[in-house]
Parts: sequence; structure tokens; C-alpha cells
Amino acid sequence: MNFDTKPIPGTIAVFGANAHIGKPLAKFLHFKAPHVKLRLISSNPATTKNLGQEFPDAQVCRADYFDRASLDDALRDAEGIFIVTPTYLDEQVAMTNLVASIKAVASAVHIVRIVGHEPEQTIDRIPQRLREFGSGTATQHFIAREVLGASGLPITYLNIGASYMDNFIRIAEITRRTKSLVWPQRYIPYIDPREVGEIAARILLSPDRRYLHQFLTINNGHDLLTSDAVAAILSDVLLERISHDGSKETFLREFTGIWERRYNRKGVAEYLWDFFKYEAENCAFQSLNDVAERILQRKPMTLRAFFQEHRALIY
Repeated sequence: MNFDTKPIPGTIAVFGANAHIGKPLAKFLHFKAPHVKLRLISSNPATTKNLGQEFPDAQVCRADYFDRASLDDALRDAEGIFIVTPTYLDEQVAMTNLVASIKAVASAVHIVRIVGHEPEQTIDRIPQRLREFGSGTATQHFIAREVLGASGLPITYLNIGASYMDNFIRIAEITRRTKSLVWPQRYIPYIDPREVGEIAARILLSPDRRYLHQFLTINNGHDLLTSDAVAAILSDVLLERISHDGSKETFLREFTGIWERRYNRKGVAEYLWDFFKYEAENCAFQSLNDVAERILQRKPMTLRAFFQEHRALIY
């Protein structure tokens, strides 16, 4: 039976094109399919200028999920669409606008949307305290899927069943200063966001129609680790003892100010602590798989190799 009947997009629109998934996706598309027209989308005017310099052959657009007119312009004639959203976004409004624009331009043949939640989980099982916080890590992807699922559009959900490896770059200053990994005791797989971008690109370029309307959970198939095990790997790579500090007191002290400034929202660190606590209570579902390996056609990056590559950035 031949499954290769999905049209390959001639123009692909990439949201978040300057970020840690969207940019690797754009680079891979440019390399693998130079005949495909790239439309790189960002909501930041400064970013669009940088993208124009880095991708001179691509069309660069400024668009905002809350501005229908900008979405209509950015998606005009786009046959492939990559969707990723920032944490704490109002997904109800954003995805409602996006669906309306996609349907208005009526050109999409395949859409890939990044999500991140426990498979088979439902939003009603999320603790009330997390739901009351509003849109955030614990709830926003359920809301997005509800809106997108009702649209009938040809979507592949790429579910990140893992933690992004570059999170350790983001907290490097704390690690250097404290000589410890300040992070709750999680039990979770890992994945390199660059490979997430490549996976999304490969799916968009694939003629295999079986990717449509699927929910694919991905991780690197190798690292299902507790946080203290991560600290041990980091110690091996650095040849220096890095302890693990999973206390709530240290976590809130180190991250409250950073994250409230970053997200312009009060209570983010406390919210994430509560989310990690909920995650720990439900971590029996965690497992490694080979979905990423099969799509990439190689073994994905391991956390140890990522630490070795980025040694100067993580400590």
C-alpha cells in the first residue's frame, strides 16, 4: 500500500523563527529543500531584521497571534505551517485567531504544532491551583489542542515528552555561582531543541500521509533521568563536583526575580514549583521511545554529549 500521497508544501511559514526550535527548523529546510519557499515569522521587529540578514533568500514577516490582519498577511499562500507558542500565552485567543486566518487563506496542506503535556491526561485532572493561575505550562497546550482539534485542519502534534537540554544553558549563571544544579528532583527524558526543529521539518517535507492528525511524543530515547543523576553527568563532563539542590527554598530564592522579570508575571516560580510537584506525582507514565530516532534516521543527541558540546555555556 502506498502512503506517500500527502502534498509537500511549496511554501512553509515558521512561527518563532528566531527561537531555539524555529531557527534550526528553518536552517534544515533551507539545506534539505532549497526549492521550498520559507516565510519566517516573528512578533519582534528587531528579530525580523536579524532573520532577514541570516536568511536572505527567505521572506520575513512580523506577525502577532493577537493581530488577525498580521496573521492573514503572514499565512497567505502558506501550504506548510509550523506553530510554536511562548509559555503563558493565552492559547484560547491566539489559536482561535490563528485557525480563522488559516481557514481564511485556505492554502494549508500540513500543520505541525509543538505541544507539551502528559499523553492521555486531561485538563480537569490538573490541580485547581495550577488551573487558577491562568495560562501556563500545566494547562495551555490542552487549551490549544481543544481549539485546533475542533478546526478539522491537517495537524500533526509534536508532543515534547522531555525537557529541553538548553534549559541548563539558561540557568548557567546559578550553576556557576552555587556550584550546584538548583532544580527540583524531576524524573524526565531529555531532547535537544535543535533536533526538535529538524524533526518538525522532516515531517513537513514528508509525503507520508500517516503523519496527518497524529500525536507524536518524542524524546531522545536515551536519557530518562532524575535531577541528581543529571548533576552527576554534569560533574563528569566538567571534572568538577556539581551537587544537586532540589529544595523549594533555594529554588524560589534563585528563580523568583529572574522569572518574574522574564515573563512580567508575579508568582511564576511558585507556579512552576507546584507544576513540578504535580509532575512528580504523575511521573509513572514517563518512558523513552524511538520516534525521534526513526524520523531523524540517526541516534539523537544525548545529554552528556550536549554538555560536552556546550561546556563553556553551561558552567
